[in-house]
Formats: sequence, structure tokens, C-alpha cells
Amino acid sequence: MNKTKIVNFKDLNIWSVKNFLNSLKSNFPLVELKNYIIENKNKIKPFLYPSETFDILGVNNKEGVYFNETLLGSKIKQPYYQVNSGDIFYNPYRVNVGSIGIVPKEFDLKYTSPAYIIFRTVETKLISEYLVFVLKSEWFNSHLRANTKGSVRQILSFSELKTLTIPLPPLEIQKEIVTKLQTIKNKIKELQLEEEKIKKEIEAYIYIALGLKKPKDIVRKKIFIVSFKNLSRWDIAHNQGSDKIDLSKSNYPLVELKNILDYEQPKKYIVSNTNYSNNFTTPVLTAGKTFILGYTDEDFGIFNNPPVIIFDDFTTAIQFVDFNFKVKSDALKILKIKDNTKTNIKFLYEVLKIIKIDLSKAHRRYYLSSYQYLKIPLPPIKIQNKIVEKLEQKYEKIEENKQKAKKLEQDLYLEVENTIIK
Repeated sequence: MNKTKIVNFKDLNIWSVKNFLNSLKSNFPLVELKNYIIENKNKIKPFLYPSETFDILGVNNKEGVYFNETLLGSKIKQPYYQVNSGDIFYNPYRVNVGSIGIVPKEFDLKYTSPAYIIFRTVETKLISEYLVFVLKSEWFNSHLRANTKGSVRQILSFSELKTLTIPLPPLEIQKEIVTKLQTIKNKIKELQLEEEKIKKEIEAYIYIALGLKKPKDIVRKKIFIVSFKNLSRWDIAHNQGSDKIDLSKSNYPLVELKNILDYEQPKKYIVSNTNYSNNFTTPVLTAGKTFILGYTDEDFGIFNNPPVIIFDDFTTAIQFVDFNFKVKSDALKILKIKDNTKTNIKFLYEVLKIIKIDLSKAHRRYYLSSYQYLKIPLPPIKIQNKIVEKLEQKYEKIEENKQKAKKLEQDLYLEVENTIIK
């Protein structure tokens, strides 16, 4: 790309060099989205219905739109969007890393935070699946990042979304692209179902290896009735039945986590700029479901002593990390093995994944207050290593499936890119 580019004064409508350096060239007409999208402005006030429950949706760059939580109206202090199936919504702070999705039929008339942007396409001109595909594609994302604003966090508001230009093939070609996309999604779904099956096998193996009995899965009811005379604790989880494991039944002695783990505060590893890009190399992590939030080009304050476990101090979510990284916030602890001749960190991670603790207490940091006092079964190191070796074989199959899915997706994007982009 040339560093110098001449633009006629009459052609200027935005005083932004990056807009001109990142212009698209396509085999099809380039159109502004303003004529093809309609904003959803339908907000309701849950707090007017304090005793009713509201299913709240979220969006991320892996699942797209997903069910997040159920809240009482009394817990929601501001108006929320009510969405319709087929609506598109995105996180304006993270759309440039793919946090966008389409509301499926099963989420029709659910709710979401006013922090999100909600809209739908004029389907007779622009198919919603095609638009989301374009907005998530890497070849379009450089154009998207050039149009998101903000010195620290790039933001794509609805007004700015309307000014974006996209390649617009005829409807028939859009439909062909969407059909190919759905075919690939179905193949990827099959691989993901196999992955879930393997993960269940891994969990079952952990229970068997430790001599433990897996507790029955408890379906939490939103509303349930308990006789007052039968109450022993004011605790929802307790009164609906326990899904905790009786660790005392293990074949091996129990040890407190604080005796085998050290922890480190993450403050010096917090990323200072959240303008993430897949072109950068250092991952920014969270212990939650998203795990990798994005990649940064910061070359300082990088944690470089893996493997470790990162622990969300408020939700107790954990992730195993065997590479260098930075973090998003200080709401986690970095857990390290004290003596790796006695404890295999991967074994410990697998055990911790099946252990649940009571989160019904007030919002607080859990590691120092309770988690470090958890007692877990600890076999001799040779047995730990043998268990991990067995599990690694299953994880290799999971990784193989992930690579297959990734290649399917990459091949599709490349094929479509060659169709659309000059």
C-alpha cells in the first residue's frame, strides 16, 4: 500500500486518512448500509414488572447470539431492548473482533442490554446472513477497524454502521453464499457435537480414576415451592438439591489447594490498549467462556512463565494456559503449582473443572475467602501423569476436529473473498 495517496478536494466527505487508505474494491457495487438496514428501537422497562422474569441475551465472537441469564424485573434498572428472531445485534466495542450474530427463532421476543446495537436488514435487498458473514470476514475487518472510532476502544455506533460500504451482489449470489455458509456450519456443528461427546467422556474418566460418583445433574427451576417446615437454609441451590461431589469418597487423600498452589495478582499484566487485531501476536485472556478476548501488539507486561491456571475471582471460572499472555482486568488470580514433582498442573485443572462451590453469597472475591481452602483428591504424581496422558489422547482428537472446522471456515471465506473482492 502506498504511503502517499492523492484525493481531490471535491471528493472529501470525511476528514480521515484511514478511510481512503482502506477503501474496498469489489466485483459488485459498493453500497452504503443506510439504505439496507433498520434499527430496532423497541425498548421495554422490566423494572415496571418487578416480579416477572426476563431472559437476557448476549453476543460474542464464538457463538454469536446466546442465552446469558434470567433476571427478575426488579434487578434491571434501565430499559432493555426486546429483540425479534432475525434481528442482528452486536457489541459496538467488540464488533471489530467478530462479536455479532443473528437472533435465532428460539430467542424471539427475548431481551438484551441497551449497550448493544440491534437492527435488521431489508431482506428483499440484503440477506442478513450475508451481511453478518461480510462483517465477520477478515478481509472486511481492516475496513471495519478503519471506521470504528475511539482512542482506546474502537466503537461502531449505528449511525457509523449506516455509513459503511459493503459489496452487494445480486440476491441470487447472496443466497448461494449463504447456502454454502450453512453447509459448512452444519459440518462444523457435527465436529462440535463430537467434541462435546469427547468432553463428557473426559469428565466421566476423571470421576472413575478418582473413585468418585458423579452427582445427578440438577435442573434449576426459576420458581419452586418448599414447605417452611422443611427449610434448613435460605439457599436456592441447597433447597433444590445439591450437585456437589462427595470428595471424601475418593480413593486418594484430600489436600487443600493453598498447600499445592501459589497465586499471583495480575495487575502488571493488564493490557492498556484494547484495540485488538488478529494481526497481533500476544493474546489477551479472560478466565470466562470467551477465553481469548483478542490479540495485542503490546510488548511489555507479558506473563511469560506458563503453564498456569487463570481463575476468575468472582465467578470461579478457570482456564488452563500454556502460552504467554496478557489479561483484561484484575478480576482474576494466576495460579501456579508450588512443587511440580508432586502435582501435575493439568491434572489439577481437570479436577477443578468438576468441582463446584456455592456462589449464592454476596458478590465477592472467592479465591482468598474460600476457594484456596477447597480440598481435592491428590493421587501420587505417577498416577496423575498417567491420567493426564490418557486425557491428552482425547484432547488430541478434539484439537484435530477444531483444525478441521477452522480449515472448512477458512476455505469458505477464501472462496467467497475471491468471488467478491477484486
